[in-house]
Amino acid sequence: MLDILATILSGGRAVHMIESCTSEYGVSQVFLAVDIKKLNNFPSVEMAIESIINDLHNSVPDESGTGARYPGENIKEIRKKSLTDGIPVDKQVWEEILSF
Repeated sequence: MLDILATILSGGRAVHMIESCTSEYGVSQVFLAVDIKKLNNFPSVEMAIESIINDLHNSVPDESGTGARYPGENIKEIRKKSLTDGIPVDKQVWEEILSF
C-alpha cells in the first residue's frame, strides 16, 4: 500500500519498476508528517509502540544470529563507532570509487 501511495503521489517509479532498471533513478519518495498528539488514540500510542518493538525484538533471529531491529535503532552507537574507528566500506566498492 505504501508503494502504491508513494508512486501515485510522487509520479515516480514503483518498486517493481526499479528492480528491472540498470541504475536506480526516478524512485518514488514521499514525506508524510503527522501530529500524533491530534489522534484520538494518542494516549495509547506509546504503549502500542512499545508492544510492537518488543514483538520485533522477540522474533526469531535469521541464520546470522543477529536479532531484528528497527531502522535507526542503533544509530547513536553506530555513529560513535564510526567517529572513533571510521566508516566501514566494502574494499571492492572503495577501489571502484578510487578508480574515478
